[in-house]
Amino acid sequence: MERGKRKVHLVLRFFIYTFLLAGLLSCTLVARAEVASCVVGTYNLSKVPEANLLARERNSDGTSQGPYLWNIVLCVAQSGFVKQYSKTRDRLGKAMTLQSIIVNDGNVQAVYSQWYRDWGYQMNLDIKCGQEMELAWPSADYEVRTYYYYDTNTEMLNATVLTKAVCPVQPSGGSARGCGGGCAFVVIFFVSLAAYVIVTVLWYYLRQGKRGKDLFPHPEFWADFPYLLKDGMVYVYTKIRLCIGRGSSTTQYEQM
Repeated sequence: MERGKRKVHLVLRFFIYTFLLAGLLSCTLVARAEVASCVVGTYNLSKVPEANLLARERNSDGTSQGPYLWNIVLCVAQSGFVKQYSKTRDRLGKAMTLQSIIVNDGNVQAVYSQWYRDWGYQMNLDIKCGQEMELAWPSADYEVRTYYYYDTNTEMLNATVLTKAVCPVQPSGGSARGCGGGCAFVVIFFVSLAAYVIVTVLWYYLRQGKRGKDLFPHPEFWADFPYLLKDGMVYVYTKIRLCIGRGSSTTQYEQM
């Protein structure tokens, strides 16, 4: 009898440890997913749709060309591009891909470039707060500024676009955050547990005629649950200390 009870406890401990470790793993995966996306700082640039904007290109000597059609994808799955077409889109001029996104004191700048053997293009695109999610120039007659650096054979383009995606979020009384992977895991676990308890209680009551405390499933397990949970937490804690080199091979859990 004692041996069978010990086996039950070992199985229950296994499920508790699995639940704790799975929760930690799911939180880690969610964090990695947010880093791998186009979320920079507090801004999610992947919400900004692809844009086609008309603008002339003004050189440092005051001359200008165009207008050109600027096809812009800020960031989708850590990739993006800026392409310069003729107004009728029958000829591609420049094509630059996303290199980095910088957030400094709330200011967002995306850097796009294209390098060939001994020359290249680079666009520094400042992203400012606007009224709509769709990209827009700051003014109807906006011009992209162009500078050519002869020492590096680099054509540097500077432009500014507006989008609501980088506007400061106004604090509100409620939370607008969605439920991530870790949250969903916890919700599913406890909903499943509640459903199991309800179904078991109904089965005992309607089919087996049990009443009172006998209705609750596995009373011995729930009596031992706080101690099992403590054992699980001690086990995980000691394993973490061993992984980071701060624990000894003879742990408190093993001594128990």
